[in-house]
Amino acid sequence: MPIHSLLRLFFLAAIWGASFLFMRMAASSLGPAVLIELRVGFAALTLCVFAVYFNKKLAFLTYKKHFFIIGALNSAIPFLLFAFAAQTINASTLAILNSTTPIWGAIVGIIWSKSTPSKSMILGLLIGLIGVAILVGQNSLTINTATVTAIIASLCASLSYAIASHYTKHAPKL
Repeated sequence: MPIHSLLRLFFLAAIWGASFLFMRMAASSLGPAVLIELRVGFAALTLCVFAVYFNKKLAFLTYKKHFFIIGALNSAIPFLLFAFAAQTINASTLAILNSTTPIWGAIVGIIWSKSTPSKSMILGLLIGLIGVAILVGQNSLTINTATVTAIIASLCASLSYAIASHYTKHAPKL
């Protein structure tokens, strides 16, 4: 991999990881709903500026159902669930739980396509799940009802990303 691509990858990882740190810091003071409204609102404003700059028109009225579904599954639901969880668990645990998205993606893909997973696919999913469990561990986590609820919320957020990914593949091209 060329050095500039590696630097871009590290920069992207830093931005992605920092979002969990900022979410952890802001969720307690702002609350999950306000934090996510601000986050999604800023993202929408940024995308509108780019759309105007690049003279791109969205057929929102034609595809409003699909925009709503993709927006809910790929932004609103997971952002809200992660912000809720950030009030209880640390940013590194949130980021690790977010890494279950590819595992969920494989599971959703199997269900969506009604296919039978191969033995190597099942083994890969189990190894991935064990890896995430080892990384999360019990590092500075007090296991109680609030922590378990936050972990489940984070896993549901990752599941929402996986469903959004598969839905987007089958939605009309916007």
